[in-house]
Amino acid sequence: MLRSLFNRRMAASAAAAVFMTFLCTGCSRPEPLFESMNSSGAYVLSENAAEKYTASETEESAPAEERPETEERITVFVCGAVEDPGVYEVLSDARLIDAVAAAGGFSSCADREWHNLARRVSDGERLQILTEDETDLLRQEGKTSEDGCSSVPSADADTTVNINTASLELLMTLPGIGETRARAILDYRNKNGAFASADELLNVSGIGDKLFGRIAGRITV
Repeated sequence: MLRSLFNRRMAASAAAAVFMTFLCTGCSRPEPLFESMNSSGAYVLSENAAEKYTASETEESAPAEERPETEERITVFVCGAVEDPGVYEVLSDARLIDAVAAAGGFSSCADREWHNLARRVSDGERLQILTEDETDLLRQEGKTSEDGCSSVPSADADTTVNINTASLELLMTLPGIGETRARAILDYRNKNGAFASADELLNVSGIGDKLFGRIAGRITV
């Protein structure tokens, strides 16, 4: 009698527990975590629970996406005997050959043997590639170089420039002659032929008596 009463109370309690679970989880039936027990007495995860566990574990163990580091770059001015002179950005560890490549490569008149193409370049550097005519002139003066970019005669150098044969870059080594005036000299020479005398340079736009006086001792025809 007492055992029967006890069993009825246990059943009622179990029913109440099931009813409360039903209320807490809505109308859906709670998904079982374990499906069965194996021969060793260990519980086996249900298929859905195993998939969720595996997915969660994969998400937690997956490495965070690595962001590529921005490569440091520098800016250089490449001019002279290259296909497309101008200002270019190159990698901070770039060599002279990389800067030349950025400017379209050597022009047909470039002296590729004069320059140390393996040397590193630096930020803000002016890289002038010389022509064969320019390096021939330098060799005649007994000059040699491992990195031709620093070998163009400076404005203070005791070097005479032939205004009938000089390139744009060589004309720019004269005091007071920048790219604009150097191009004006070349345009005049191409249009009118060779200069008959150094004084004829006064006919070029942008060159007056004062400037001519500064360069007169440095030019020849």
